[in-house]
Amino acid sequence: MKKNVLKTILCIATLLILTTSYICYSDEIKKDANLSSGSMKMNNIERNYLVYVPSKLNNKKKPPMVLCLHGFGQSAQEIIKMTGGKLNELAERDGVVVVYPNAVANHWNDKMGGVYKATDDVDDVGFLSALIDKCKQKYNIDPNRIYVMGISNGGEMTYRLSCEIPEKLKAVAPVISSMGVKSAKEYKKTKPLPILIMNGTSDPIVPWKGGEVNINGDVLSLVLSCDENVLYWINRNGASKKAEVKNLPDINKKDKSHILTKTYRSNNGNDVILYEVVGGGHNLPSLFPASSNPDNPQNMDIEGSEVIWNFFMSH
Repeated sequence: MKKNVLKTILCIATLLILTTSYICYSDEIKKDANLSSGSMKMNNIERNYLVYVPSKLNNKKKPPMVLCLHGFGQSAQEIIKMTGGKLNELAERDGVVVVYPNAVANHWNDKMGGVYKATDDVDDVGFLSALIDKCKQKYNIDPNRIYVMGISNGGEMTYRLSCEIPEKLKAVAPVISSMGVKSAKEYKKTKPLPILIMNGTSDPIVPWKGGEVNINGDVLSLVLSCDENVLYWINRNGASKKAEVKNLPDINKKDKSHILTKTYRSNNGNDVILYEVVGGGHNLPSLFPASSNPDNPQNMDIEGSEVIWNFFMSH
């Protein structure tokens, strides 16, 4: 028992060292009257979350909703810090409800081919599905405009939701994560969804070429390579295999990375978009300096959360 607890602590500590982005924002996030906490009971487990409700909702128009899933070792509050509060700022501007759920033991049960004993039996799909239903009713959410984004382990959970409850979602954006090998085989013919994928070619945790996501000996996931992941989504969405490629301006020369976007068009609107962060690590790209770890480089040419937001709002 003590050995398992120690192993869990080591796993979380390793991820926090590599994924340092959110720490830099801690002094910038102030208390916000529009941000509140909520909870619900799920399988005898008290689950909790934060929700941002913009000041002025149009009573004549149902608002969209964005579900934002934190990474392993993080929390709802920390994903807000990691994004610099940008999602709340955009939600206020556009009249969107943003929900930040908390995972049990700071880890989502993503079922992407790995084992994590603390959460292997936790029904996170059931929780997040019920949370969507609760928010739809409470905030009069537009059922046709529900989006999910997630970072790292939250990205893996985003993939799982895209496979198991696609009928509830309009579009998804997993960041620094990849589809599990087993899930890709199991969900070949699942409902198409527009998707924006954002991964770094030098990610020290989720390998660009696929394989094990291994933290201190714990295999948390067994994932596809980025190329295989994109191909899975091209086939699932019926998208063209020919990409529209753009080389984004390399605004920050010091970050030693740049971004290629590859868009695979679909006649039914279910495009597959890849943000290939060449030289990027296990970080959400941001204009703000965050990760100073040379083993985990961060791209600073775009504001990743805003790119994802614009993608969502276009659907």
